[in-house]
Amino acid sequence: LSKLAERLNRVFPNMVRYVKEADVILVMDRIRVTRDGVVEGSGPAAERVKKIYEEWISEEMGRR
Repeated sequence: LSKLAERLNRVFPNMVRYVKEADVILVMDRIRVTRDGVVEGSGPAAERVKKIYEEWISEEMGRR
């Protein structure tokens, strides 16, 4: 998930926190992302995060 956090940080500069212990990414302290996808959050920013997550997961699956 750290690579996803880096990618999200490019789109949302200084608004992304990766909590390694919980394996969770927080975007703007409102949108929560886990390995399973966007768990909490709604609105245009959450939709953008979801799109970035889907691109990232498809790239990760392509590497395996």
